[in-house]
Amino acid sequence: MKEDERISYWKSEFSTQIPDGSTYEDIERWATSHNIPFNVAKGDEGYFLVLEETKENSVVCVSWVYKLAFQVNEKRELTEYEIGRQGRCL
Repeated sequence: MKEDERISYWKSEFSTQIPDGSTYEDIERWATSHNIPFNVAKGDEGYFLVLEETKENSVVCVSWVYKLAFQVNEKRELTEYEIGRQGRCL
């Protein structure tokens, strides 16, 4: 499934370049180097960044949005993250 391939791709790209303890600014530089607009949303669970959106040629789903969710400590250092997807579906 191509959606799983995209998640694997982003997990590999992020984990090899941004280890635990990297700073918020490191994440911003990483996003910029991948041509990802650094439009971070802050929620109760931490920060969220859209990595990419792919169009879907399906009756059920219009597109998939791949997101990075991450948390930082008081020093703005990465403590945990998760990469997932969300479909824009009927």
